[in-house]
Amino acid sequence: MFLTVPTELAVWRKQATISVQEEFVDKLLPPGLEESLPADLEGTFETVRSGIRRSAETYIGLCNLLERIEKRHEGVAADYRRFSQGLEALTDASEATYRLDTSEVGPLNDGLVSVARHMNTAQNIMEDEIKAWDAGVLEDLKRQRDGLVSMRELFERKDKFAGDNIAFLEKRIRTTEEKLKSARVKPADQVKPGEVEKMEQSIVADRESIVRQRARGVLIRECVMDELVFFQGTQYHVSRLQQDWAQERIKYAELYADNWKALGNAVDAMPLAD
Repeated sequence: MFLTVPTELAVWRKQATISVQEEFVDKLLPPGLEESLPADLEGTFETVRSGIRRSAETYIGLCNLLERIEKRHEGVAADYRRFSQGLEALTDASEATYRLDTSEVGPLNDGLVSVARHMNTAQNIMEDEIKAWDAGVLEDLKRQRDGLVSMRELFERKDKFAGDNIAFLEKRIRTTEEKLKSARVKPADQVKPGEVEKMEQSIVADRESIVRQRARGVLIRECVMDELVFFQGTQYHVSRLQQDWAQERIKYAELYADNWKALGNAVDAMPLAD
C-alpha cells in the first residue's frame, strides 16, 4: 500500500481497516507436519541462536571497524594531497634556495613535480578505493550483519510471543473433572442449576484451546525452521564477499605498485653528486 496507495499514507491509514490478527489463528495443522520436524529442533534452535548472537556482535564490530579504516584512509588521502602541494611549493623556492649554482634546479624541480604528481595519483587511487569499500565490502558486511540481527530478533520474538498456558489448562481440566465427578454423585437438590453443564463446557473449551495452542506451537517451530533454512544460504554470501574483497585488494595493490614504480623511474633523472 505504501507504494501504490493514491493518497497520503496517513490519510489512508485513518480510513483503512488493518488486520492485526496473528497469522496462526484458525490455521489448520497440516497432517504429518509435527512428525516431519526434527525431534531435537528446540535444541538446534538454542545452538543456532547462540551462534547467531555471537556472530551478530562480531559483524556489528566489523562494520564499525571498516568505517573507521575508511575514515583513516580519507585522512591519509588528504595528507597525500597536502604533501603534493608542499612539494609543488618547494619548486617555487628552489632557485632562490640554491642560488649559488642554479644549473641543476630544473631537473631537481622536474623530480619534485613528478613526486607531487604521483602523490596526487596515489590520493586518487585511495579515494577510489574508499568509495569501492563503501559500496562493496562495507555494504556486504552490513547485509550480513542485518541478516544476523534479524535472526536474533526472530528468536527474541519467539521467546516473547510463542509461549502457551497448556500446563495451566491441563491442571484446570483435572480440577474441573474432579469437581464434575463430585457434582454428578450429589443429590440434584445440592447442585446449582446449570453447574454441571457449565463445567462440561469449560472442559471442552479448555481442551479445544490446548489443541489450538499445540498446533500454534508446531506452526511456529515450522516457521522458525523455514527461516533458518533460508538463512543457511548466507554462508555463501560470506564466501563471496571475502572473495570479492580479496580481488579488490589485489586490484588496488597493483594500481599503487604501478604508480610507485612509475615514480621510481621519474626520479631517476634527478641530479646527484658525483
